[in-house]
Amino acid sequence: MKIVTALIFVVAACVVAPVAATSEDANVTITVKRDDECVDGLIIPVWEPTTNLTFGDRFSRGLVYFLCLIYLFIGVSIVSDRFMAAIEVITSKEKEVKIRKPDGETQIVVVRVWNETVANLTLMALGSSAPEILLSIIEIIAKNFKAGDLGPGTIVGSAAYNLFVIIAICVLVIPNGEVRKIKHLRVFFVTATWSVFAYIWLYLILAKFTPGRVDVWEGFLTFLFFPATVLTAYIADKRLLIYKYIGKQYRMNKRGVIVQVEGDAGLEMNNR
Repeated sequence: MKIVTALIFVVAACVVAPVAATSEDANVTITVKRDDECVDGLIIPVWEPTTNLTFGDRFSRGLVYFLCLIYLFIGVSIVSDRFMAAIEVITSKEKEVKIRKPDGETQIVVVRVWNETVANLTLMALGSSAPEILLSIIEIIAKNFKAGDLGPGTIVGSAAYNLFVIIAICVLVIPNGEVRKIKHLRVFFVTATWSVFAYIWLYLILAKFTPGRVDVWEGFLTFLFFPATVLTAYIADKRLLIYKYIGKQYRMNKRGVIVQVEGDAGLEMNNR
């Protein structure tokens, strides 16, 4: 949906954007100067000429741009799917460990190598957001490390889409008469708090601390917030620090994997 909307917007802008208007009665040509005139890209130069274009010129160029965007989007989609598939293989790795039952008997169980929370916040997030990250990096390099419109718009638009559309679809597809609950409330509260803090922090550094620019220390400190987010989420998930005084419960799922659960269920074992 995001891709289709962006493509329609680009084609419409290329086709209907006026460059010049002529008044036959006054015999005067009025040129409309746009603030977003096309300029040379980082690799591909602008398609000359850029002025005095007819409707046919704009339509043909818009069609060419549209087809090129489709080709590029398909390429990005293929690479992203391969990347996500590789990440899923990495995060699904399991290993066998020996545990001792209260009666002294030893049993081999299968546990995941990667922590689920850490994997979702690092590798999974990197795989799904890789195109946006690369797009922002390319734009900032092309503009000689000056702010542009494409990178921030992509990040904010993607966040808004995930916040409203994705959540709405997840709620909509739940069958009638059924409910869904958040599995790990502690991790949810931690990530939600960091998400709200991220927007507050961006407002402070862009509007209060250094208006109109981002200093090195601000960027470095912002980057450090990411490992801090992962660390606090991991602490909440594993019940470390203040959580170590709270009892931990585990269970074995149908696949024989030991997982941590909420509630009063104890350590369930079977001889499968």
